[in-house]
Formats: sequence, C-alpha cells, structure tokens
Amino acid sequence: MKVKIKFLNGNINIYEPKNCNILNLKQEIINDKNILLEDIKLIYRGKILQNNENFEFHKIDENSILHCVIKKKKIKYSSTNN
Repeated sequence: MKVKIKFLNGNINIYEPKNCNILNLKQEIINDKNILLEDIKLIYRGKILQNNENFEFHKIDENSILHCVIKKKKIKYSSTNN
C-alpha cells in the first residue's frame, strides 16, 4: 500500500513499505532522508504512531496522510573565555 507523508516544510512524499506497519514505513523514510530512527515521529489523527503498530490498528489507508516530524540535530557550541 502506498502512504502519503507530509513533512513540516509542506512537502508530501509517497512511500510504499514492504509490510503495512509503522516500523517498516519509518525505515523507508530514514533511508530516503538519511536520518536516524530515533529522530523521526509519525503522527496520524493527532496520535504519535508506535513502531510496533500496524496500519489496520489506526485505520490507515491509501487516502490517509501521515505527518512526519524530524528532530533537528543539536549543535554544541563551546564557550571560551578569552
């Protein structure tokens, strides 16, 4: 099944995970975006989706749009007293 993912920048990408579960969908996204699994959250109908859940549990179908939030990488600044 193809699933639409909307990112915070407004872009919508279509992914087709091998199995209809959240973890496989996240793996498709992280491979595409070159990010870490722990840096991604998928949201559908106001709920954060868990890796062990499947599409059927949330009634996700091909007309559904999931929202994707990706954590920004933290930049550490060193403070020097000169």
